Order: sequence, then C-alpha cells, then structure tokens
Amino acid sequence: MGYFRRYYDKAIDLTDSLSFAIMERMKIDTAFAFDRDFEVHGFVLLPS
Repeated sequence: MGYFRRYYDKAIDLTDSLSFAIMERMKIDTAFAFDRDFEVHGFVLLPS
C-alpha cells in the first residue's frame, strides 16, 4: 500500500513517499534528515 493512501490525512510529497518506500523495503529504520516527516512516519531520525 502506498504512503499516499496510508497517510491520506498528512501532507506527504513524492520524494518523501519514495524514500519511505525504499527504506521500508530495505529494512532501514534510521534516517539522517532534518525533515520531521521521517519521525512522524515511524523512522528514527538522526541527528536527534
């Protein structure tokens, strides 16, 4: 199921959606990012 459908109530852009899907498929749970969307969608965010 795509992130656009799963999180229809949250604003999510195509780049984030693609990143989430790739990370999920590769079983990556930590992201180095300054975008809080990763944390909201269940990933561990670095720097914390």
